[in-house]
Amino acid sequence: MGTEPKISIIIPVYNVEKYLRRCLDSVLNQTFQYWTAVCVDDGSLDKSGKILDEYAARDKRFVVVHKENGGLSSARNTGLKKVKTPYVMFLDSDDCIHPQTMEIVYNKAKQNDVDIVSFRYLHGDCDVKIPNWFNEYYNIKNIKMKITDNLLRWATNHDKGLNSWFVQQCVVWRILYRFDFIKSLKFLQSINILEDFVYWSCVLFLHPRACIIKTPLYSYTSNPSSILHTADYVKSAKNLIMAVDESYKKFRSAKISAINAYRWKSRFMWDILSRVYSYTKRINDKNELKEIRTLLVKLQNNGVFDNPPDFHAWRYKRRILKLISQIS
Repeated sequence: MGTEPKISIIIPVYNVEKYLRRCLDSVLNQTFQYWTAVCVDDGSLDKSGKILDEYAARDKRFVVVHKENGGLSSARNTGLKKVKTPYVMFLDSDDCIHPQTMEIVYNKAKQNDVDIVSFRYLHGDCDVKIPNWFNEYYNIKNIKMKITDNLLRWATNHDKGLNSWFVQQCVVWRILYRFDFIKSLKFLQSINILEDFVYWSCVLFLHPRACIIKTPLYSYTSNPSSILHTADYVKSAKNLIMAVDESYKKFRSAKISAINAYRWKSRFMWDILSRVYSYTKRINDKNELKEIRTLLVKLQNNGVFDNPPDFHAWRYKRRILKLISQIS
């Protein structure tokens, strides 16, 4: 296999000194040794930058980039520029990965000649300790998998249960990617919330050959200080509308079947639009409502609300159009 790195793991870092050592230790403890961790310090104001430098001094596989604050998308794009390996992963700095993660996903990627390997994640708490379930050993030969050339059939933003083959959530951090497959894609820096939605949609529209495994390898931390948890309803609604707008542009130019178009609209786009409606209903400021109305009218003019795929979508189309008419 050679000693050169095979996987780059991109870790955007901003003010996460509480969780950062746990994250970096989970990379350092991998049973697979041929990796490079590209750690992008996005202008942290706490001790995160110093912690990164400490790990880089201990192990040359940690590559640290210090930059001015530009947001999560900017940090990830900076990390992508540093990738020189055949495969790439994303890891948020308040999360951590099972010790066998890279070993398992690299094995499945090479064994099945796929563009991506999707795996499960489990919700962790705010404890800074490594999760107990990381002690479980997986026999790679016994890990069941599904190979598909039609990932949109198996992709959803809805809860389908741990026993299904569905790839849940429009997030980028529970996947190994073949770098040549995604190297033309960039994260939109104008979107700070649900930025993964646009990127993940673009991945789906490229028709990846995928390996889906049910094995949990990623521990997700519900960090109460993260952008997702601290953003107000106005900011959340605006960002989600922009995410829908950009992803719909990609959708219109994508070459996908009618059934896959139905799946993407039903499982992803209208799921996001229902959240937009929910956030907007909670906003009382008239000026902010007018701005959101302008953004919603833009979606309407661009055809986003045309031909709702199911009853859920029809219901929220009526609600959103009624909301637009009520805002003056």
